[in-house]
Amino acid sequence: MRGPSIALEDGAVQSGTFAALGVRVYRWLFLCGLLGSLAVQSQMIARGWLARELTGSNAGLGGVYLAFGIPMLVATPWGGVAADRLSKRAVLIGAQGALTISGLWIAVAVAFGFIEYWISWAPAPSKPSASPSWGRPAWPSPASWWAGPCCRTPSCSPR
Repeated sequence: MRGPSIALEDGAVQSGTFAALGVRVYRWLFLCGLLGSLAVQSQMIARGWLARELTGSNAGLGGVYLAFGIPMLVATPWGGVAADRLSKRAVLIGAQGALTISGLWIAVAVAFGFIEYWISWAPAPSKPSASPSWGRPAWPSPASWWAGPCCRTPSCSPR
């Protein structure tokens, strides 16, 4: 057998490594997660670049990453608790909202010319409430109830 089998919406059974991508709602979940992760990584690269440009040194770059890394390290265990005890939807919306507001804060500062080094790391305390500390533990949970009962069992047997 090449991999797990999964029943598609039309009742057909597909097996293989990428069989789950045959389920439309899971495909959406996967693509949205991929795009969200790319956005977060792009934002971190842009913040680092901005810090390097503002300070002219690698220490400024390290300072921004340190400012974001420490709150994420401290808050990650609480993200798992929040994903277990709170509404998954609320956790995901809150996490994505925090990332959006954080990014907009920097964009407005750059666009209107009042950007300074401290502004590039000031949103750091809001970052743990976003992905991956809080948003990612809640992310896989909706997959099973979006994709249907065939994905709720380890064997992924047909419906």
